[in-house]
Amino acid sequence: MANIIREVQTTFPGQYIYGLIGGFHLYKKSKAEVQKVAQEIKATGIEYVCTGHCTEERAYKWLKEELGSRLQKMQVGLVLDW
Repeated sequence: MANIIREVQTTFPGQYIYGLIGGFHLYKKSKAEVQKVAQEIKATGIEYVCTGHCTEERAYKWLKEELGSRLQKMQVGLVLDW
C-alpha cells in the first residue's frame, strides 16, 4: 500500500494526497506483516484509509490498533463526504 501512495505522490508532486481506499488483501498475513503495512501507511502521512472485505476482521483489528481513527471499513451504503 505504501508503495502505491508514494507512486501517487511522485506522479502528482505538490498535490495533497488525503486517503487510500481499496481492498488490501491482508486476510492471510501475519500480525507482524499487517503492522508493518500500517506503519508504512502512517509514514506516508495519509489521513484516511478505507479497506474492503478482503482485509477480514483479524487484519482489520490489527490495522485499527496501528491506524486508529484513520481507518474505516468499506461497506454497503457507505457514503463519503469530503
